[in-house]
Amino acid sequence: MGKTVTEVVAALIWDGNRFLICQRPAQKARGLLWEFAGGKVEPGETKEQALIRECLEELAVMLSVGGVFTEVDHDYPDLTVHLTLFNASIREGTPQMLEHNDIRWITLEDTQQYEFCPADEVILKKLRGGNAAPREEEVTMEPVYYTVDFIDGDYAHMTSDNGVENQVAMFLLPEGTTVGSRLARELLEWSLV
Repeated sequence: MGKTVTEVVAALIWDGNRFLICQRPAQKARGLLWEFAGGKVEPGETKEQALIRECLEELAVMLSVGGVFTEVDHDYPDLTVHLTLFNASIREGTPQMLEHNDIRWITLEDTQQYEFCPADEVILKKLRGGNAAPREEEVTMEPVYYTVDFIDGDYAHMTSDNGVENQVAMFLLPEGTTVGSRLARELLEWSLV
């Protein structure tokens, strides 16, 4: 019987010549290692939808997802992953540390100062090989809109405009967080249904 492969997505989010990295929480597998923002693809989601959801949940930002930068297969002791890294840009919001131990904007030259998850090391080698930041027009995608079906405790159960169901923590943003008007409106709409 073959191994089960976990589909994982991540975002290569550029800000000029810097890109965003996140430090995993200490209590998780590969704790305190650095990685690109993202997470597991849930059943019924496209990879792009999963990436948008993960970045909203973990960083309080809405992404525009572009094309695939690269794909990596890696065997960890506890799981095998197929990681798809997308070019992306922040459409709304400022990254917040809602789950990670730390987040940083770094340049390619800075990468040697950080210890990355092994799958991400493969990506860094490709980045160092001369791949430049994407042009703005390469990072576009139609937004996905969600409707709250019901609220159960601290979670909103939602369905996207293409029929994908998700469960998202209602209290995503720490007190005093400032977000763009579209993201604020969407969060408010979710909490009022």
